[in-house]
Amino acid sequence: MADEHGANDAFKNRCTKAARTLESCVTYSIDRIALDESNEDRKDNTLDVWLREGPSTPDVVISLSPLHSVRPWEKGLGVSFIDGISLVHLPKLPSP
Repeated sequence: MADEHGANDAFKNRCTKAARTLESCVTYSIDRIALDESNEDRKDNTLDVWLREGPSTPDVVISLSPLHSVRPWEKGLGVSFIDGISLVHLPKLPSP
């Protein structure tokens, strides 16, 4: 049986590392967005967001899954520049 406290700390550390990586994407723009809703029970829906800065920097893909709800976005909005991006770890509470 896995140590739940250790698993929570490991997940928090992964979130902290991902947050640091995402902070470096402030000068990027959103290249494309894809939502995969192919799973019938909707528990494994995935949203992928491709970020691009230019030919001399690597692209970044943010993949979010499982998703319970996604707010629709307007297609054809043109280039969307990133002026701020963050990831915050929210600890599991005793109550929902």
